[in-house]
Amino acid sequence: MASHPGAPLEALLVLLVTTTGTVVAALTADALSHLAVHGRFLNGPELRHALRASLGSLVTVVAPLALLGASALGAWPVTPALWISAAVLLATLVTVAAIAIRGVTVPWWQRTLFLTALGIAGLIVVWLQTLAHG
Repeated sequence: MASHPGAPLEALLVLLVTTTGTVVAALTADALSHLAVHGRFLNGPELRHALRASLGSLVTVVAPLALLGASALGAWPVTPALWISAAVLLATLVTVAAIAIRGVTVPWWQRTLFLTALGIAGLIVVWLQTLAHG
């Protein structure tokens, strides 16, 4: 994780591009799954619902944007901002998944195993990104 003068702005740009790609991928997955299940494309109200659901995920990047924005303004170096952002995103992922599966009737140990595996997968992604951007 480089810490040169432009690094916070570069990190913000990467976050914005990644976030945009994620929202588009979620919307595309929603549209494709609807097409596969119902044999037709989304109509107006369904498309608006899919857009709201996809755009709702943007709330997860508020903390990383704030941290990287503060870093770009010189409040602290980019490296701690990136690490804290990664931790916040990982915690958000596991928390949202826990909320999503709370009503599912599976034994507690399966729920725990799933959430642990999800957390580990997230840590692997952070590790791979660290290797890639070293």
